[in-house]
Amino acid sequence: MERDQFTCQSCGLKSTRIERVPFDIDHIVPKSEGGTHALENLQTLCPVCHAEKHPDVDRLQRRARQFRQRNRPSTLFRAIAVLTVLPALLGLHRPAGTLDRYGRRIAVDRVEHAVGSAEGSDVTVEVMPTELWTADDASVQQLGRLRDLNGTGSTVRFVAWAGNDLPRMERDHQYRLFGARVDTYEGHDQLVLDSLTDIEQL
Repeated sequence: MERDQFTCQSCGLKSTRIERVPFDIDHIVPKSEGGTHALENLQTLCPVCHAEKHPDVDRLQRRARQFRQRNRPSTLFRAIAVLTVLPALLGLHRPAGTLDRYGRRIAVDRVEHAVGSAEGSDVTVEVMPTELWTADDASVQQLGRLRDLNGTGSTVRFVAWAGNDLPRMERDHQYRLFGARVDTYEGHDQLVLDSLTDIEQL
């Protein structure tokens, strides 16, 4: 993504400090047709363009719909973002109960309640990584399992997409995840960490 200057190579959509885009890493020549993970065969695409390239992949179509829905109120989104980013840039403390820099309400939820939210919902949870797995896909920065620090201590799978400037989490350390996205993988709940997610170590 850095090589492509955080810009969709199809439509030219650019990720900025105010309005970040959860880009995908696309194989120019699909893996099913012999494409490799070599850098020259990878390109940055926004969710909409990625879905248009693969109209038969339900996961990408769903991700594109979620992206459109999340970016629909663009004027209000920009206004809220400006009002919340400026204090962060000035180093001001973000008190609990306010909106975060993307205009999302900060309210820590239990993992079992969070994953029960509608798919695509943004949630804030306090967790500790108990398992970290090796990812075979270059578009994945981290993959593993998180344990809830509140409630019953239930666990949930998570995936953090690469290229989003997210800090890497360490096993048995405690974190607060702002704006983790509820999703499913092979029929099981998971939390997705992308460019709209903030990770704060506790």
